[in-house]
Amino acid sequence: MFVAKLPWQVVNDLLREDLLRQPDIKPALLVAVVPALPKGAAVELHVTAVQDDHTERTSCHMTSKVACGSIECCTLVSADKGSASLSLSLAVPAGDPEVKDVQEVTEAVADTFKKAMKKMDAELVPLCARVFYKRGHSLAQQIIKGLEESLRRSLEGSSPSVALVPVLDLPGSQILHLSCWLSL
Repeated sequence: MFVAKLPWQVVNDLLREDLLRQPDIKPALLVAVVPALPKGAAVELHVTAVQDDHTERTSCHMTSKVACGSIECCTLVSADKGSASLSLSLAVPAGDPEVKDVQEVTEAVADTFKKAMKKMDAELVPLCARVFYKRGHSLAQQIIKGLEESLRRSLEGSSPSVALVPVLDLPGSQILHLSCWLSL
């Protein structure tokens, strides 16, 4: 993880002056530990870059509770409202809790995604989403089985293409992290 965090911290330090002017908007970083990368790579980066007036960007942060933990969602919309990113994670306290209604948790994830889209107040379409999930966590494995269908139902046909990515580890107590790109 250190290999990816160090360059990110250097960039953040360079941007600190701009970030201090806009404390609500911070560059997002997700570090997911995977078993291997193609061609022996040490780090794989996925970056979304927008050339606009960063002072005109809008962001939103929401947290909601579910039976097994909490869902955190952050959005960042470009100044022209032509593109955005949405980051959503499910954190569960230590261990692998017994959940009576996995479908309820899955629907809560999809509903949080929908609420975040409404709060963005832009006519954006979710294009693609990468869902990183702990491959050894039984609840995460159960949630991903119905997640794409729940998103499709919740977003009424305007759901993103979903790529499921099993990982060895995620930050803190996260068991699932969804990163989505949206555009006009």
